[in-house]
Amino acid sequence: MPSDPNPFAAPAARVQGARQPVADAELAERGERLGARVVDNVISMAVFIPGLVVALALTLREGATADADLLPTPVLGAIGVGFIAFLGVTAYQWYLITTRGQTIGKRIFKLRVVKVDDRPVGFVDGVILREWVVTALQAVPLLGMAASLVDALMIFGAERRCLHDLIATTKVVRAR
Repeated sequence: MPSDPNPFAAPAARVQGARQPVADAELAERGERLGARVVDNVISMAVFIPGLVVALALTLREGATADADLLPTPVLGAIGVGFIAFLGVTAYQWYLITTRGQTIGKRIFKLRVVKVDDRPVGFVDGVILREWVVTALQAVPLLGMAASLVDALMIFGAERRCLHDLIATTKVVRAR
């Protein structure tokens, strides 16, 4: 006789390599979360800033003035390369969140984003709700400043969940 008396229950199987819930994971510390975010931001800026530096150097070399209508093509190219590199890193971070629940910074600090019921996050929860919604709120004049402040200060609550965590019903835990 099967262990489950309900013949209509969905089959339960543990699939090798499938993302499984992280049972009773320990919440990440505030400082660890901050450190991971700083690492992610430094990586993003590290790929973008060289393009800006090259653009500035080219602008100064070209003798562009403040009233020039158009930037020289090499300057636009340098900015474009920096922007494309930034988008590449950002897309990779989104991929990591979607597939592992981690960004590069979270991997370094051994943290993981999971749903509040310890299930893995996907693209909608990990990227759209956690990142895009809050970024859209922050783009609204005045409301954006308040949203940024509230998002940051909510980490000091007992659950250590920020506004973006509440929107996406996620939490950040220590990875095993």
